[in-house]
Amino acid sequence: MLEFRFALMLMADPEVVCIEDQPKARKYLVPGESKRRKHTFDFLVTYRSGKKIAFAVKPAEQVEEEGIELIVDLITVQSLAGFADEAFVVTDELILPEMAENAEDIVEARKSRNAADCRAVLEFMQQHFEPISMHDVCNAFQDRGWARCALLNLIYDGLVEHLDPTQTFDEAPLVRTVFN
Repeated sequence: MLEFRFALMLMADPEVVCIEDQPKARKYLVPGESKRRKHTFDFLVTYRSGKKIAFAVKPAEQVEEEGIELIVDLITVQSLAGFADEAFVVTDELILPEMAENAEDIVEARKSRNAADCRAVLEFMQQHFEPISMHDVCNAFQDRGWARCALLNLIYDGLVEHLDPTQTFDEAPLVRTVFN
């Protein structure tokens, strides 16, 4: 479930252009041993910038228990070149269920994107300089469903920001337009 939540968060990140699940295993050598071991990262992610990051996704209690940080450090030094630019361990302490729920809403909304709806909601949002509830934005339109879908797409686009991303959209619905 933890990997699924993290995958949703990656899919809701507009900077991510490619997510490779379970990429080819990397070999590493533990100091004092002669036999090379293998580790498969959970994800290899390519960003719009071209940067590639390998992620090991584990529950926090497993990280120390399995020595995951040492493994990632050894791979970073010994065999990361040509595979990824960086490697990180991500735990359940960073992958909040609320964040994953929001990401899932955004991923679903992207499937039904309508440019005209997005423009209409953005125009409405630009009339409000203070934070506004997502519910109030949706209530301003005849079809709350398409307004919510458009609003979620605008969040994905970075034109609207959710003010408390550690909470679900329903629990903390305040949003505002991002002015660049």
